[in-house]
Amino acid sequence: MAHIQLVANLCCLVTGLLNLSRRPSMENISMWNVSLGSQLPLEAVTQTVEAPESLAGVSLPLQIFFCLIMLSILLLALLGNVVVCLMVYQRSAMRSAINILLASLAFADMMLAILNMPFALVTIVTTKWIFGDAFCRVSAMLFWFFVMEGVAILLIISIDRFLIIVQKQDKLSPQRAKVLIVVTWGLAFIFSFPLAVGSPPLQIPPRAPQCVFGYSMEPSYHAYVLILILVFFFIPFMVMLYTFMGILNTIRLFKTRAFTTILILFLVFTVCWAPFTAYSLVATFSDGFYHKDSFFQISAWVLWLCYLKSALNPLIYYWRIKKFRDACLNLMPKYFKFLPPLPGNTKRRIQPSAVYVCGEHRTVV
Repeated sequence: MAHIQLVANLCCLVTGLLNLSRRPSMENISMWNVSLGSQLPLEAVTQTVEAPESLAGVSLPLQIFFCLIMLSILLLALLGNVVVCLMVYQRSAMRSAINILLASLAFADMMLAILNMPFALVTIVTTKWIFGDAFCRVSAMLFWFFVMEGVAILLIISIDRFLIIVQKQDKLSPQRAKVLIVVTWGLAFIFSFPLAVGSPPLQIPPRAPQCVFGYSMEPSYHAYVLILILVFFFIPFMVMLYTFMGILNTIRLFKTRAFTTILILFLVFTVCWAPFTAYSLVATFSDGFYHKDSFFQISAWVLWLCYLKSALNPLIYYWRIKKFRDACLNLMPKYFKFLPPLPGNTKRRIQPSAVYVCGEHRTVV
């Protein structure tokens, strides 16, 4: 009889393991414990089968695709924004008000690439968060800190273009630009710091490649998410849309290249961040969406899209702003230059403005 009982217990054990391999849940654990006649304590069984959430429903080719995309965006964002910061720092002729603001935007994108993207990339590779609870909260704070700073800088540039083109007022000097940069960095830190101390609390380990907002029933949690989304996306979007509509009414009398450059930056911001904004709101208020098996996969899609903005901004500067393009070519090592440099007198005949230095208060965007 003892042998028959042992065989029966082993059969129940194998059945329980098969069920748990399909979907490890507390119900399966309880059934397994009961089928074994309570010979194993529930705590021991739970410790055995509990595992970090993984890439549910994501195939290996898709996982490789996410890794390659994230790695490419990381390299582009890091190298491109480093070049922008170096150009403004090293060249006094580049330190106009707008260029200082663009350097601050590039610095925020560069720090986002350094302090957030690598950990999201590792999480996609390992399929679980391995960096601990404290850094999960800190990474969420850093993510929103740098994102809000970038949005604030883009908002300032849009308002400045509106004042110049519509109101015919050029009030943004390099000194005022530096003051605005300090203020925006301070405000971004104030809004994002509560995440680092667990207020509101985030689910750890996250069900996404990095710490994001998840479902909660707490009114204070909902209030914080709504305020952050309003400050980060909806209010800047409406203000920038108003400025661009006002500029369009008077653009016939002015050069259009400056306006087009800022408009491209605005469109890139909207396309890259609108999906993440909707995703954060739905995850906060919808339990079904947050606990979907494909939530990790959806998170990976929207995260690489929002990180894409940091990689595209330097390319837009190089494409649209001649001074950035020329400075970038001058910083490039000689063995990377395919065309020989032109003599000084030839430059002057081809493009006379190339030998003159712009005034301190002139803008180049």
